[in-house]
Amino acid sequence: MLLAGVLAAPGALAQPGAQAIALPNWELNAWGQIPTRVSAAPDATRCGAGGWHFAKHQQGDGDAELTLPNALAPNRAYRFRVQVTPLAGQGTVDVFFRKTGPHYETTSIRSVRVRAGEAQTVELRGIYDAATLGAVRVGLRDEGLGVCLSRPTLEPLSPDAVGEERPRQRIDSRFFGIHLNRLGVHRGWPGFDPGLVRMWDAGTTWADLQPTRGPIDWARNPHAQRMDLFADHLKHSRTGASLLVTLGMTPAWAAQASTATCAQAYYGPRSCVPPADLEDWRQYVRAVAQRLAGRAFHWELLNEADIPMHWAGQPQQLVEMARVAHEELHRADPRNRLMGPNVTYHGLRLLNDFLRLGGGRYVDAISVHVYLGRTPGFALSKMRNVQELVRSHGLSLAVWNTEAGTACVPEVDCGPAPAGRVRMSGEAALAQAVLGHAAQGVRHLSHYTWEGALTEAGGLPLVQPDFATPTAAGLALERVRRWLVGADVQWLGGAEERLRRVEINQGARHCVAAWVDAGEVDLPPQAIGAGLAPVETAAADPVRIGSDGRWHIGTVPVLGCRTVPAGR
Repeated sequence: MLLAGVLAAPGALAQPGAQAIALPNWELNAWGQIPTRVSAAPDATRCGAGGWHFAKHQQGDGDAELTLPNALAPNRAYRFRVQVTPLAGQGTVDVFFRKTGPHYETTSIRSVRVRAGEAQTVELRGIYDAATLGAVRVGLRDEGLGVCLSRPTLEPLSPDAVGEERPRQRIDSRFFGIHLNRLGVHRGWPGFDPGLVRMWDAGTTWADLQPTRGPIDWARNPHAQRMDLFADHLKHSRTGASLLVTLGMTPAWAAQASTATCAQAYYGPRSCVPPADLEDWRQYVRAVAQRLAGRAFHWELLNEADIPMHWAGQPQQLVEMARVAHEELHRADPRNRLMGPNVTYHGLRLLNDFLRLGGGRYVDAISVHVYLGRTPGFALSKMRNVQELVRSHGLSLAVWNTEAGTACVPEVDCGPAPAGRVRMSGEAALAQAVLGHAAQGVRHLSHYTWEGALTEAGGLPLVQPDFATPTAAGLALERVRRWLVGADVQWLGGAEERLRRVEINQGARHCVAAWVDAGEVDLPPQAIGAGLAPVETAAADPVRIGSDGRWHIGTVPVLGCRTVPAGR
């Protein structure tokens, strides 16, 4: 039975199931002005009963893929398997989950290298969390490659099976990040004392620092002076905060010849174009790394490289830029760590190609941007898909979310709420997401911005206009930070279908934070955890306990704790 027409509420995720899902027949999807020449048809003789032969003969200006249409329902996790037997040529086969309509979002992808005569079963696990029905797709990268596809299966999967294996993670101050984009207008410092300050939209891109060929003028260039201002401001931190410096945006003089217009050219008319000479890139990275030595230890390759206004190059160029940046950063200080290339949740194909081409050897972590909106279960699903992608390449790189906020996510929670549903508060969304990121093995979450950004779309400031008094969201973040820093954290899932739980252990103190994705429930205390006493909510309200002893659980996380006697 197909899943057509089955639409789940955001955040509702499939439970494990033993029944495989009946699949439609393969269909060919082709596009482009100059057609890509392919052949695709059932072929029992060469591929066995029910098998299909799929071959690419000549690449056009578009492409062609085999699809299992409308097989994926929104907000469901799946395991897809297919046996791939190459009959001719060698090359790369992509198996992926993709949204059918614009923006043609790929939510999960697995790429394998194949050669004639070597059959293999390709497995793809992922959460299909686009808002409309989607398809399982198979694409061939190389001309002359022909394969048999046989025995495809699609099974429901628990979302907890996607991504990292969820070991306990010790949380320190570096987990918490912030953007201080109005620094200079104020000299404030967040009450939750973040361990990292990310520099983006701060006027400190490569194009800003080096508008003409020649050394960066640290004494007179106002953008260079602003970078120093940020570095000096970290002295306000009680935790030894570091800068997270985003590298990139090419100055016009350093850009290669290109017809790219860099969209609205907000960062400069050629800023999205790769550098013509990697030596210019090397000199820029070296200069900034030396200037910030001892003040910045975390570095990021580009910002949202899957968006044309930020990057108009190829994946192989990103690999080479990462190699050069890695060399220069580690030469300046062995403690430096490079992450990236940074992409949004629409950029999994680009990230996959970067890793497929060997870029993973030059980065210490993967950097993505996933906004929380008012449905943070969506953000957690995206982060799990990124973790699964990294693991599929045999890598153990940490994943960072370096730009997130409560502004609404298009196609998920912008516009009026669906009938019968109420949007959760921004404070609840923020607290849920921080706890969920920490418990699912994400190493860093950076809020955009402290002063407030995208407020017209629901983005919350963490501080009042006086740049001193925390807002309700700022206080919630301070409270959750207090729960987490110094603790070992692990995702527990829920004893009840709607319940989400995070275990937080700090010495002899054993705690559980609990919430539901939507609405409210009353649960016996043992559903939260044995022996726990109510402490507080992320909103500082007391935990509501009914006359029957049941805990009232809503979207604002509730904390319950107990002390474990010594020796146990």
